[in-house]
Amino acid sequence: MIEKLIDNSFIIKSPVKEVGWAPVQLQSDVISGISETLMALHWHQDMFEIPDGAQLLFSTAGLKN
Repeated sequence: MIEKLIDNSFIIKSPVKEVGWAPVQLQSDVISGISETLMALHWHQDMFEIPDGAQLLFSTAGLKN
């Protein structure tokens, strides 16, 4: 099922369920002084469209966003 977000972006079911601690890789230089890889707690099975004017900050090996 596709759900519409307030800013006209969409969220959809992802092909990968991410639950637990796993690394994320830095995809942007917007925030200075952050490591290229961080451990993050994941608890989702959805993906989303990056809204207009926003920038992708981190990704995992399984999902871009």
